[in-house]
Amino acid sequence: MKTSLISILLTAILLAPACALAGSAKNLTDAKVETYSYADELVPSLLYDVKVNGQRQFVYPTPEPHICAFGCDSEVEVEICSLSSDIKSVAVRPLNKKYPWSLKNGVITLRLKPYEKAVVELNGSEENPLFIFANPLESEKPAKDNPSVKYFEAGKIYTPGLLKLESGETLYIEGGAVVNGCLDLREKNDVTIDGCGILNCHPGDSRGIFALRCKNLTLKNIIEINKNNWTTFFAECEGLRSDNYKAVASISQNGAENDAFDILGCHDVEVRRGFSYCHDDAFCIKCRKWNYGGPSSDILIEDCMAWNCLRGNCFEFGYELQDDATRITFRNIYSIHSAGNPEAYRRGSIGLHNGAGGCISNVLYENVWLEDPKEFGIHMIIMQSDYNIGTGVQWSPGKISNVTLRNVHIEKLPPEGNFIQGYDSGEHKIKGIRFEGLWIKDRRIRSARDGNFDIKNAEVIFN
Repeated sequence: MKTSLISILLTAILLAPACALAGSAKNLTDAKVETYSYADELVPSLLYDVKVNGQRQFVYPTPEPHICAFGCDSEVEVEICSLSSDIKSVAVRPLNKKYPWSLKNGVITLRLKPYEKAVVELNGSEENPLFIFANPLESEKPAKDNPSVKYFEAGKIYTPGLLKLESGETLYIEGGAVVNGCLDLREKNDVTIDGCGILNCHPGDSRGIFALRCKNLTLKNIIEINKNNWTTFFAECEGLRSDNYKAVASISQNGAENDAFDILGCHDVEVRRGFSYCHDDAFCIKCRKWNYGGPSSDILIEDCMAWNCLRGNCFEFGYELQDDATRITFRNIYSIHSAGNPEAYRRGSIGLHNGAGGCISNVLYENVWLEDPKEFGIHMIIMQSDYNIGTGVQWSPGKISNVTLRNVHIEKLPPEGNFIQGYDSGEHKIKGIRFEGLWIKDRRIRSARDGNFDIKNAEVIFN
């Protein structure tokens, strides 16, 4: 009997995946790790096994990427094993974040700090990547019995459908909680959306998070998973603060109409440490569409990562710009991959697309890394499009002026090059485009020819 038991145990150990034992002898850091507790009925990823400082983490599968999120207070060691294939090569993106990592005996060892996010791709494939989100510790949770707080606890699945909040209320999704629903906010002020859990947009036509004419909104830490309609849509809002928000949008049941983060007709907006994965525009600024709109101004998008598959652009203006968009800054941004289809269609890692009568002006792109443009690297145009530029609005050509691109790195040759085109050579000529340090594959670009730029009806300076 004892012999049989020993044989069974030895067989189980031999057959266990290598990742179950890998790294057990490593010295762990002194960091505090917060491992989220998920509902028992959730089935973990069958592709990845992940440990953080030796603690196994739940890996949440979606139809496309798989997601591992945890909390920590300082740098931690992340061990990743593949459960489906041998690991022959690894890419840890964004490449220019230069996260320290190694591959040994089939185990990827990666070091991350709070707020850092990594995309792990195996064997040269972009299919089913692993997204790793290192959150800060949930040290400032609101009281569960506070009447102004809608609190969703870890280890549970909720299906509330359409969620609504009143002014001054907080929606808190604890790490490990999964909320199947959408959030609709109209003319509400001082609302907070927080927690390291998952908002899994419920099937239907509702946008994942929709805020209209709201003031002083705070959006932090949560992961929003979506596969229909626009994922996060702010219209005519003022005083939006977003930090460490992650949008993961698989291909929509209605096609690729699933923008990750849209800012339309908003003022005083700060988006920091964000992550967007989608099949259309990842971070997009507009002014007017349908019955919503107005000028967009004083917007900062900083330390954000974007990956748009199939179509759209990573960091985008367009096309619905009937009003002016001004004083916009994109700083320390990373385009991981940007869309590509068999036929090129104005898709770029950076896009400025004015398809209406307003003016895009006083824009700064600073410290930019475009890792994998699959069509255009940079695409700017003034044109007439067939998009809805506002109910009852008559089209007229717009303007683009005073755009500075400073310290921009395009890490591979864009298949379609780069493109800048004004509407005409007169009033609607693109003016004041200035490159202050542009590199393509480590080569400094000092002319349109050097950078494979197609420029028409535009004034462009390369320094």
